[in-house]
Amino acid sequence: MNEVAKFMIATDDDGEEYTSLIALVIERNVELTPFFCDGDTPTSITNRAEAFLGRFESHPSDRKYLGIVRLYRTGEAKADSTLEAITSSVFGPRCQKLALQTAEALYDQIWPVVGEFSEQFVRDTVLAIRSRDSVNRNSRVQEAVERGAIGPWIQSTSMGELLRKLLFEEEKQLLANRAMTQKIGFLTNYGAAMMVAYVPYEKYRWGRAVAEIARKVNALEIVQITGGFLRDAESGERNGQECLWGLVIKPDGSIKASAQGVYARENGELRVSQEITVAETSVEKQFLIPAWGADNESA
Repeated sequence: MNEVAKFMIATDDDGEEYTSLIALVIERNVELTPFFCDGDTPTSITNRAEAFLGRFESHPSDRKYLGIVRLYRTGEAKADSTLEAITSSVFGPRCQKLALQTAEALYDQIWPVVGEFSEQFVRDTVLAIRSRDSVNRNSRVQEAVERGAIGPWIQSTSMGELLRKLLFEEEKQLLANRAMTQKIGFLTNYGAAMMVAYVPYEKYRWGRAVAEIARKVNALEIVQITGGFLRDAESGERNGQECLWGLVIKPDGSIKASAQGVYARENGELRVSQEITVAETSVEKQFLIPAWGADNESA
């Protein structure tokens, strides 16, 4: 891999920063090299990519992928283009997935300040959860919870009803303070406590950090409470409404339950526009926090 200083940062049409990488995959082996140069033409791109592939021409397998990957400052990697003529059509999708995963793993080298923040977030959160679980597994604490002397942590009973209660509590704060605090909880065998969690600009990098925490603490599910501004379906502009959104996320990245409330601002005041509604089951997936279950680590 080239020196970090050689990674060149560009900006796409939406103003998002990214760096381009040439990705080569043979079987499960991934090679990445920086690619983004002034004055490039389609021919020079192809020539450089083919030269990169030349080192592997003697490899007998047709399980090859060669393409261009964009790694965004948000932490998300996207396939930019694929050189179809020298990419195996059978194994191309799987190899592309490996290339994207490997590119995202480079993030902390290219944006080290964000990487350090994410690593600290993982360390601190894992320590807090393990410390709490250590206390909660104590038999005397468990007896106190059963007697009602100590309030129980979040338990995985009715997750839809749990989300309703969590959003209702957040709604009171939102209406009173006209602002909300995003929260996240990692449900383990010993329950879960909701923690404040600010999603930064680098939201996909943050999402991978959340998945890493979940994997380290063997989280059964993740509970997320967030909010945002609703937009007009045609123009994409904010329509003056805000929402609270709650999710229960399973280890495969799918949504187990969701809840939402909608609010509107009038003359500086916030009022309920749509009461909190709950969907107990969903076949949807969310795209911020990747799957963390063991079965999802292989390509």
